[in-house]
Amino acid sequence: MRERPISQSDTPTCDVGELRPLESRFVDTTDAAYLGRHDLALVLGVVLSQYDGSFQTLIDEDHVAVDLFWNRQHTTIALRTIGRPPRTPVTEKEVQEVVNGEISRPGGRAPSTVGIVSTAGFTERGRDLAEENDIELYGSAHLDRWFEDAHLTEDILGRLLEKTEEGTEDIASVVADLPELPEQIRTKDPLGTVGTTEWTSEGEVPDPPESPVFAPTPNSESGTREKGILYADPDDDGDYQCFEQFIDKLSGEDE
Repeated sequence: MRERPISQSDTPTCDVGELRPLESRFVDTTDAAYLGRHDLALVLGVVLSQYDGSFQTLIDEDHVAVDLFWNRQHTTIALRTIGRPPRTPVTEKEVQEVVNGEISRPGGRAPSTVGIVSTAGFTERGRDLAEENDIELYGSAHLDRWFEDAHLTEDILGRLLEKTEEGTEDIASVVADLPELPEQIRTKDPLGTVGTTEWTSEGEVPDPPESPVFAPTPNSESGTREKGILYADPDDDGDYQCFEQFIDKLSGEDE
């Protein structure tokens, strides 16, 4: 076959007709888990502003413990956004950073609500500390609802990430391409309770339970063993010589 010359009719063709258009996939919480701090703050600002109001993101030079301010009609919500893969929940130490840190934007009014958004949930101690300091926690249950309502495509996400360093004033053209939320969705509070928010207990994972041990059942209530019977536990064998006797019978005349 290698020596046979290839004729015009043998040339393979690639005529598959018109290519199908690629369908955009909507961004979800799994995607958000791999965004950096400021990228996630920008994306969440866009998503939340679709419900109501406007937003402002901050950069490291501002020395503020939060990185997103969502301005609603009469309130300002300050959020610390933490994106990370599952099984790495926000700990007590990270909540303490918000408790001790600056939560007011430079030259702006103090927020009426302070919260932490995490794609991986929170430890139990982190939850306790947040509750003691009136810090709201928003896990994947809230994020799932926000992204499901916003219908943020991968194309829009890519355009937003290109604008991260340019400030929120330069993303109006990107936001304009987002579909407007239906009235029945915009009238609901996106920060309201959604199912059960996630938390993970701290500490070592307990050892798995040991396999059950089935002890041999005594032949009578007094605990005596039946002669000639082998039990699972050699210490409970009723007759240590029964196996040798069995071998002797096999090798004897009646084998």
